[in-house]
Amino acid sequence: MIWPNNKLRYKWKDDDSRKALQKILEDAWKLWTPDNGNAVNKDYIDLEESTDPDALVITATKDFGARTTVGFRRDRILYLIFGTGTKYGFLDATANMAHEIGHALGLYHEHQRSDRDAHVLFNCKNLKGYLPDKDNDVDGFCTNLGNARLNNWPSVDFIKLPLYIPNDLTPPKNCQSSQYDEDSIMHYSGGMGAPPSLPGVHRKTVLTSTRDNKPFKKNPVPSSADIARINELYGPALEERGDKEDNVKKFCGPSAKTKETYDIWDMNPYILEEYEPWETDLEWQDPSSDWDPDE
Repeated sequence: MIWPNNKLRYKWKDDDSRKALQKILEDAWKLWTPDNGNAVNKDYIDLEESTDPDALVITATKDFGARTTVGFRRDRILYLIFGTGTKYGFLDATANMAHEIGHALGLYHEHQRSDRDAHVLFNCKNLKGYLPDKDNDVDGFCTNLGNARLNNWPSVDFIKLPLYIPNDLTPPKNCQSSQYDEDSIMHYSGGMGAPPSLPGVHRKTVLTSTRDNKPFKKNPVPSSADIARINELYGPALEERGDKEDNVKKFCGPSAKTKETYDIWDMNPYILEEYEPWETDLEWQDPSSDWDPDE
């Protein structure tokens, strides 16, 4: 769901989290709402500190990596857990936080969208933790999102997600943008998720473009399509299509119980909801590595 009443409401886990992340959060939101040029319309959606029980809880950790619940839901605790180190993601705290804000607003990874195979080659064997043995086979690790979620495999942030299909089998207008956006801040760069390389050895590539067979670049700022997507989700056009709080169908992601969803998960459909990717970015890259993921 999208956030009701035009506000992404958040609160701090504790004073240490506020001190560590408040400036980063403010600077990251400015990337989405710059004073000049293309920007998210704050009349449509803005950040607001709150004490509400269903507000997004922001927590700072000394770990590397981040994880965030996707969009607004009343049936789950909503959180954004953010590592204060910079040896992950875009190697920049502000850019990493801007990416997580995208998730909190309701965006999934661009490289996981339903039509990504026409644009992305997922080199699963180059992922950190790829061990195709009897307990971690190639099919389960690289394609089964349910197993990846249950086992906390890094492939959970790379496996393709199905398109949401409503009951009338007509994809909603803004389930995903019409054009694949390799400039999206929600798109991983080529080396994210790969294990550290040896000195002088180029890092392995996990995501390669089918257009030129090259690794995807870093996108440390929201693209024009990212901003348009948020304005579409939260703007007046959505209000005209019904109550914002009931518009779960406006998101991309495996929220519909369709055959396509079952095939991707390979799980009992009656327990499917417990394993939706409602949180993401479990691990962007190896935190022990001093190497740029794309060097």
